[in-house]
Amino acid sequence: MRTPFALNLRGAALIRNLRLYSQWGLPAREQRDRKTEGEKLAAALDIFTELNMPRERDAARAELGKTTGLD
Repeated sequence: MRTPFALNLRGAALIRNLRLYSQWGLPAREQRDRKTEGEKLAAALDIFTELNMPRERDAARAELGKTTGLD
């Protein structure tokens, strides 16, 4: 049986990893690979929307807007 503290640490690690996921599109931006950049940012947006993570969702949406020119 896991303690609440151990479960909380696992949850915090998962959230950190998900936040890093949203940054995967940024190296593609630097390489001017718009297709990969858009795919990675769109995936991050979908993940954060599904998991009800509004701050991360909004950040991914803002970065995606920069890519697609919607901002």
